[in-house]
Amino acid sequence: MNSVLDAINASNPQAEMDALTAKVSELTKLSLEITKLCIEVQGVSPAIALSKKALDMTALCLDVKACIPPAFISAAHAAAAAAVVPAAPPLRDPLWVQGTAITPDELEAQFGPGLGDNLPWQVVCIGREPGLYASVDDANDQLNGVPNQFRQKKSTRLEALAFYRHRYSCGKVEKWTEVPEDDDSA
Repeated sequence: MNSVLDAINASNPQAEMDALTAKVSELTKLSLEITKLCIEVQGVSPAIALSKKALDMTALCLDVKACIPPAFISAAHAAAAAAVVPAAPPLRDPLWVQGTAITPDELEAQFGPGLGDNLPWQVVCIGREPGLYASVDDANDQLNGVPNQFRQKKSTRLEALAFYRHRYSCGKVEKWTEVPEDDDSA
C-alpha cells in the first residue's frame, strides 16, 4: 500500500497513472473472484444478492478504470493552464510615450451644466488626449496614428462621462504622446 502512495505522491504523472490502474485492476480481479464464488453457491438467496452486488462492483470498477485517463488528462491540462504565465502587455511603438490622462472630475469640470447633455458623444479612452468629443472628426484627430487606440460612442454626455469614469477607475484610460524622431541628417 505504501508503494502505491509513494507512486501517487511522485511527480511523475505516468507513475501515478500506473499505480491507480494497478489498484483498479486488482479490485476488478477481486470482484470477478467474488462473482465466481457466489455463482457456485446458487440457489441460496443471500448468495444471489451477493452475486448481484459483486457484478455491480465489477461494472463500477470498469467504469472507474475507464475514467482514470481522462481524469489525469483534465488534471494535467488544469495544472498546465495554472502554470501559464500571463501574456505580456503589447509592446508600444518606441515613438510614443505614455502621459497622464485627464481625470473624470477634471473632465466634468470642463463642461457647463446642460451643455450638450442629450447629444451623442465620442469617448476617447486611448489616444493623444483622452476625453469626450462632440464630433467624430474631433475624436479621430485624437486617435490617428496612436497604437492600440480606443473610443466608443455614447448617447448622452452623462452616459459618456460615466463610461469614461469607469474606464479610468479600471486603469484603461491612456494618454499617448508622439516622440519626434531625431533628425541626424543635420
